[in-house]
Amino acid sequence: MKNVSLWWKVIASRWKATTPTFFKWIVRLGVAVSGTAVAIHVALVSGGAVEPAWWTDIYPYLIGVPAGMAAVAKMTKVTIDKKEVNNGAGK
Repeated sequence: MKNVSLWWKVIASRWKATTPTFFKWIVRLGVAVSGTAVAIHVALVSGGAVEPAWWTDIYPYLIGVPAGMAAVAKMTKVTIDKKEVNNGAGK
């Protein structure tokens, strides 16, 4: 149970950490791609149009991949926490 508690503390500290500029651009690019994909999908559905087969195939990837990129970029830390590096041993 102690490992789970430590894991949550590590995730929380990484979420609050300063994200490097390069990774901020990755997050922005991912938001732009997925936002555009959602807008296109909503326009197709609300207009009653039949979606092309290729769109049905790539749509989940246009949403999922940028979300994964954003999560990885957000969890990339600038500062190093000694306690985290030592797996919580604090040594």
